[in-house]
Amino acid sequence: MANGTATDIETPFNKKIRKSCDECDFHGTTFCENITVGFVCHCKEGWKTSANVAPLASALALSTHQIIVKFVKAILLIYLPHNEQDPQTYYQDSRSFALTIAGFGVLLFRQPTLFHLSYLDCKWVFYVITASYLLGLGFFAAEALNALELITLQQPNSWITRFFNHETRDAELAVRTVVPIIVVASGLLTILAATYTKATSSWSCLGVFSAETIDLWSPIFLFAMCLALIATAFSYRGLFIRKHLPHYQMKVEIYLNSIPNGEKNTIEKRNLIFTAVGPWLMLLSYVTLAVSTAWVTASFANTLAIVFAALYGACNLIQSIFTTPEAIYKEDLGRCDALYKDYSSAIDKCLRLVIAIDV
Repeated sequence: MANGTATDIETPFNKKIRKSCDECDFHGTTFCENITVGFVCHCKEGWKTSANVAPLASALALSTHQIIVKFVKAILLIYLPHNEQDPQTYYQDSRSFALTIAGFGVLLFRQPTLFHLSYLDCKWVFYVITASYLLGLGFFAAEALNALELITLQQPNSWITRFFNHETRDAELAVRTVVPIIVVASGLLTILAATYTKATSSWSCLGVFSAETIDLWSPIFLFAMCLALIATAFSYRGLFIRKHLPHYQMKVEIYLNSIPNGEKNTIEKRNLIFTAVGPWLMLLSYVTLAVSTAWVTASFANTLAIVFAALYGACNLIQSIFTTPEAIYKEDLGRCDALYKDYSSAIDKCLRLVIAIDV
C-alpha cells in the first residue's frame, strides 16, 4: 500500500477483492473484511492500495548520479593526480556530498513505518533532508561567488593565490564552508521552532502540503529561493562583466598566458551558466519530491518529481564535464597518441623483419 489522502479510503479502487488478508499491508490497513467473494483491505487515513514509486525514483536518480560522478572523478584523479584541490572542485564535491545524504535519507526514511520511526525521529529526518538540500543551494552560491571573483580579478580559482594586490586569506576555506552550514542549520531551526508539529505526517517524513502547513512551507521556500537567487545574482554579474567589460577578461588572459598550461586549465573553467541554472533545478527537484510524497494520488506531481530529478542530474553531469580542466583529457589524449606511435613503430619494425626473412 502507498500513502494517499483521506478521500482514498472509500473509493472502489481501495475495495479491490483480495484472495486473502495476507495481501493487506500491515502498516496501512485498519482491518481486513471477509466477504462472500474474498477479502477487502480497509485502508488507514493517508493510505491507498497502490505503490507510489515517484519519490523512490527521484531519490534514486539523485543518489546514484552523485555516486557515479564522484566515482568517475576519483578514477581520473588516480591516473591524473593534481597537486591541490581548487575551490570550484571543492564546492562541487561538498554539494554532491550534501545531496547524497539527502538522497539516501529519502530512499530509507521518507516512510516512517518502514523502520518504525517515532514522531520525533521523523522530525529529525525532515530536518536533515531539508537542510541537505538547502546546503546544496548554499554551496551553489559559494561556487558562483568563486567564479565571479575570477572574472573580477580577485583570485584565480585558488585558496592561496591572489590577483595583483589582493591579500591572501588563509581562513577562507573554513569560512566559506562553515558559513553556509551555520546559516542553513540556524535558519531551518528557526523556521521549525514554531511549526515543527506540522512538518511530518503518519505516512511521510517529508512534510504535508495543505492549507494548515502554509506557515511551514512558505518560509522554507523563501529561504531556498533566496539561496538560489544569490547564486544566480553572482552568476549574472559575472556573465555581464564578461560580455560588457572586456578589459577584465583581457587582464585575465594576460595572466593566463604567463603561467603553465596545467594551471591555466584549472583556472579557466566555464561555470557561470551552470551556477545560474543549476540551483533552480535543484530547488524544483526538492519541491516536487516533497509534493509527490505527500500527494501520492496526484499523477502530475509524481511525473514532475522524476522529470526535475532527471533534469538536475543532467545539468550536474554536463557541468562536471565542462568544468573538468582541459589538461585532463588533453593529457589523456597525449598519452594515447604516444602509445599509438610506440605500438605503430614496433609493428612497423616487425613487418620489416618478416619481409626481410621472406626475401
